[in-house]
Amino acid sequence: MMYHCGSLGLTSRDGAPEKFRNQECNLCATVSDCRLHLHGASSWVGGVDGRPSVYSHSSAPGVIMASGNTGNHLEFNQDFQCTWLSRDGGFTWE
Repeated sequence: MMYHCGSLGLTSRDGAPEKFRNQECNLCATVSDCRLHLHGASSWVGGVDGRPSVYSHSSAPGVIMASGNTGNHLEFNQDFQCTWLSRDGGFTWE
């Protein structure tokens, strides 16, 4: 994962997930232009339109849960948001 200065979220350095349990979460037009974008801590500040942040806990090492989208940018439209889970510290997502 990497943080883009000035953006409100996190972007996967290695691209989007390879498998989707819910095909509606696959917003990638092309493989080369596809990343997983997650809402960061500042995304939830938006009041009723805010998004949940990235969640993890020291008692569950490697487990990360977040909301976001695949594609070429971080989307704020709630119709394009999905919940993502990583069990290996953010290397892979489902």
